[in-house]
Amino acid sequence: MTTSDTTSRIAELERQLAAVSESEKRFRSLTNASQKSMMMADPAGVAIFFNDFFYFYTGLREDDAMNGNWAQIVHPADAAEFATKRNAAIDSRSPYEFRVRFRRADGAYRWHLGRTAPVIEGGKVRSWVGTASDIHELVETERALRESEARFKLMTESIPQLVWISLPQGSVEFYSPRWYAYTGLPPDESRGEGWTKVIHPDDLAETLIAWKKSTETGVPFSVEQRLRAADGTYRWFLAKAQPLVDESGAIVRWYGTCTDIEDQKRFQSETRVISERLEIALEAGRMGAWELDLHAEKLTWTPSVSLLYGI
Repeated sequence: MTTSDTTSRIAELERQLAAVSESEKRFRSLTNASQKSMMMADPAGVAIFFNDFFYFYTGLREDDAMNGNWAQIVHPADAAEFATKRNAAIDSRSPYEFRVRFRRADGAYRWHLGRTAPVIEGGKVRSWVGTASDIHELVETERALRESEARFKLMTESIPQLVWISLPQGSVEFYSPRWYAYTGLPPDESRGEGWTKVIHPDDLAETLIAWKKSTETGVPFSVEQRLRAADGTYRWFLAKAQPLVDESGAIVRWYGTCTDIEDQKRFQSETRVISERLEIALEAGRMGAWELDLHAEKLTWTPSVSLLYGI
């Protein structure tokens, strides 16, 4: 090899080394600019690199994190499951995703979503790369939502009313278990406009008019209607619904109930019949009846008093 060849070879190596160095600088700049923890590991899964954000977030020093010591930030309750998933992925050379709590520099544990994948060249794993993002607020929101849904489910199963939820335009998307138990309609027949099947024909038109007015104007819905039970009989219910609106005032959902008022309606009917019979008896006997409410200072009398005294 001539001196010229050697010089050319050295120059080429220097260019390649410079290119590698520049590539590594870009890689470190990119990872260090990220607001999530990033890492690289060797084919066996042993960490060889963490970005600056990881050290800032965890408070670990580089010598504390290497040789597998970084796993000390994993919450003790999550460690076994996390290690099992990680080892299985390394054995199968497969990407994996995990949710795990990591200890922050201030000692607080926060939920993270992690994704790790192998870099494969020539059919072999050259390295592993991974990221971890703090999703604690999201996880807490999901937990609060689950608890809220559980409380709502418990409430709808405990109260005697039939509970339902509809979309802004009026299509019902949820019924409590008591609805299905009372009507006998299965879920696929109840959703949407299925509720119209169990309303007494004489009450349907009034109900539809009132519901249309509510969904178009946002005024609370209230109507008395007869609903058919699973055995074919009808009972009176008071159906009411209130809209849930967002910050802009747009309706997001309607939350409604149907309360059984059959006994109340029957009592009112019986009271009306008794009152009518009493009035007939008073008129026949040319008598009248009056009542003075001392607290309200209010005097009331039957129509027969008006006839007798011309009041």
